[in-house]
Amino acid sequence: MSDENSLIGNENNHVVMDNRLIESKQMMPLNAAKIVRMAIAKITYEDEKFRTYSCSITELAEFLRVSKSNLYRDIRGICDVLERSRVFVGTDDPARPWKRLQWIDYARYDGGGMVSMRLSKDVEPYLIGLRKCYTQYRLRNIVDFSSFYAIRLYELLIHQMNLLDYNGNETFSYTVDELRELLFCETKFTRFADFRRKVLNVAVREINEKSDIHVEMMFFRQGKVYHKVAFNVRVNTDPENRNSPIFSIVSKQEQRTNLLIE
Repeated sequence: MSDENSLIGNENNHVVMDNRLIESKQMMPLNAAKIVRMAIAKITYEDEKFRTYSCSITELAEFLRVSKSNLYRDIRGICDVLERSRVFVGTDDPARPWKRLQWIDYARYDGGGMVSMRLSKDVEPYLIGLRKCYTQYRLRNIVDFSSFYAIRLYELLIHQMNLLDYNGNETFSYTVDELRELLFCETKFTRFADFRRKVLNVAVREINEKSDIHVEMMFFRQGKVYHKVAFNVRVNTDPENRNSPIFSIVSKQEQRTNLLIE
């Protein structure tokens, strides 16, 4: 198998997505989400269509930091979840605000230790040939996360940083309803205290411990109800964090150069 067809790539490769995909509603198990992003990080600037990627269970377990025996046990279920996973992209149409797309066209375990997958044509316009209005980050910044919510919140914050001329310390705000929607929690953790403890606190702790940014949250009320969450984001300078020396927010020209040389 050639390196270009291997699902296993360099952790420093960039995950690059159209901003509409970043701003989408999505939910999937943690390892399925990481595998999708591994495939996205394999896309090159010159690609005109998706390739089928393959790897061994041993390689995948090592990359995902999971037990090989557990992955052998779970891989068929992960493949099934990948093929069923959907992402909901905004349409700007009040009558039909979300468009449902399939993430994965093909995900198979051959029974002999090899996994193969291919991204769906549904998401091709959001991943292939991007020239503007995209967000990127290094794969290594999410591969150690143990919460899907950490991946999604990290992506949303990196997206906000890319929209601005980032100066090293910025604050971004979302309403609680916006966060619930983007994190697919409209009907889960209905008490704000639970949403804060089980989703936001967990995600921010992981981001601070394992990524290249450091986040602090501030909560705002309207009367007795929490209605907005602000995130102050800065470069993570924690010497214990393996990702702190590599910071994702670079200029658009630098981004495109990176994609061409990696």
